[in-house]
Amino acid sequence: MIFDILLRNRLNFKCITGDVQKAFLQIKVDPKDRGALRLLWYENLDSRTFLQYRFTRPSPYIQGATLQKHVNQYAEKYPTTTDELLKNTYADDVQSGGRQKEELLKFKEEAIKIMEKGGSQLHKWHSNVPNVEALLSASGNALASTLQSCLCKDTRSALTVKTGSRLDS
Repeated sequence: MIFDILLRNRLNFKCITGDVQKAFLQIKVDPKDRGALRLLWYENLDSRTFLQYRFTRPSPYIQGATLQKHVNQYAEKYPTTTDELLKNTYADDVQSGGRQKEELLKFKEEAIKIMEKGGSQLHKWHSNVPNVEALLSASGNALASTLQSCLCKDTRSALTVKTGSRLDS
């Protein structure tokens, strides 16, 4: 899955990536379901005593399923963006691309709207189109506050793969 996402991103002429802020901290496992999400940890191997932990936060699978269910609600209103979010999201990283700057801006604006309706913020925007990073969302919130750090170093990470934006343009 990650290989497919990275390959699709590399095939785009212009690319944009973002991050769901505190994605794993925003979803809590219902207390009645925590018994099904246990981890047994040996406290002492010799005596075979173990500790039992119950998760209160989701696994990547549950986080992905929750994100998928939320995004699917907007398929009629934002068909292109929801398709991109469903196909090109890995854990808490989203990405899209196209041939025109306007496609990136449309994806960014619609993705922000979709995720805000679910109580999530998208941030850490990066693109190989410099002014896409710096633009504000329609609501006036500066969600692309990473521009200054990008001016200091040209190497960026897309799903943990280092890229050089100036080389890719």
